[in-house]
Amino acid sequence: MKLRKIFAVAMLALSLAAVLCACSDNSVAGRMKAIEDSVKQVNVYTAELTITDGSTKVYGYKAVSTRNEQGYAVEITEGRFNSSFEYEENVSERSVTEIAAPLKFTEDDFTVFAVNNGTVNALVGKAKLASVINVSSEAPLGDARITINFDKDKVTNITVTYHAETSGQDVSYVYTFGY
Repeated sequence: MKLRKIFAVAMLALSLAAVLCACSDNSVAGRMKAIEDSVKQVNVYTAELTITDGSTKVYGYKAVSTRNEQGYAVEITEGRFNSSFEYEENVSERSVTEIAAPLKFTEDDFTVFAVNNGTVNALVGKAKLASVINVSSEAPLGDARITINFDKDKVTNITVTYHAETSGQDVSYVYTFGY
């Protein structure tokens, strides 16, 4: 009888440990760590910012970083309207030794944070957005929506969207990870 109780308690403890380990993967800290680890492993990383006014693209910035022996070769395409009101793109190149994680967050940064089938859906209030996306940007009218897609423990893409408070324009950041 004692042996059965000991065995039952041991099985319960193992089951509880398995559940806790599985759930920690979906924690805010666990997902932030997965993003940081993914950035270290990425071979091709694309960061794209698009600002639209209605259906018109008014600004675009796209940086494609490709791993090489020295770090990353980065091709940057930046587009905006020129003085003749024509949308014009300029391309430049540079090298960097490493890529920073596109987001930095803690549990306190979110008004909503949910994980479902390898996808994080989160909302960030306007007071926290600049620190989470690590760029200075116009504050959102309401919450910014963040979607992070994972394939197992690797990030495949991150999307941040919001409606800008002052300009009324729609802002979209898309980060894509290739391994």
